[in-house]
Amino acid sequence: PLPPPPARLYGFIEDSFTIERDRVGRNENLASILLSHQVDYPVIHQLAQNSRKVFDVRKIRAGNKYALFSSKDTVPAPAYFVYEIDNTDYIIMSLTDSLKVTLHHKPIDIIRKSGSGVISSSLWNTINDNNLSPILAIDLSEIYAWTVDFFGIEKGDNFSVIYDEAYVDGASIGEITIHAALFNHRGQPFYAFHFKEDSTWSYFDDKGLSLRKAFLKAPLKFSRISSRFSHSRLH
Repeated sequence: PLPPPPARLYGFIEDSFTIERDRVGRNENLASILLSHQVDYPVIHQLAQNSRKVFDVRKIRAGNKYALFSSKDTVPAPAYFVYEIDNTDYIIMSLTDSLKVTLHHKPIDIIRKSGSGVISSSLWNTINDNNLSPILAIDLSEIYAWTVDFFGIEKGDNFSVIYDEAYVDGASIGEITIHAALFNHRGQPFYAFHFKEDSTWSYFDDKGLSLRKAFLKAPLKFSRISSRFSHSRLH
């Protein structure tokens, strides 16, 4: 059998470099990070200039990941600096020769999923109890904002949903697209289907009617999905 391909990090073959991985500390910036790795200030200044059309280095944020790739020489020399702008985008700074700065994007894996739950207290708690993404609670509450009164949720109300969730490096990045959903509320089924009409995506019921109406059933975003059902409500 063929040997496995070499492990890569940000496109570089890991075994070819000594790699230091860390997160930006409080009050750290590009200069303080690179100076601590023996990169001269004139080089840092030129990198900041070269990155202007790609990324404003003044927006480097504490907590974000970075990696420094150094040569495996007797005296290691810094070769590349990588900074993760967010979950998907990162920049690579060449610390030698051209001092080139380039923007790159991590591959995004879209995974089709399904989920369901029976509400025993609130939509938010049911989502959590079924180990589903909390983003689903927000998205469902927005899709059904015109048809379901989330302040009037009853015990036994339930939902089923089919959706896509985006993953990068094996971890969810909190981006979800609901394709179809069913919300059973007070014994009545409410369907939602994602459909593109006149270049705009929206949600429609099983009769082809838009779920968006003139008035919202429950206009407060977070409170409506965390609202518990009440036996004192009159229906």
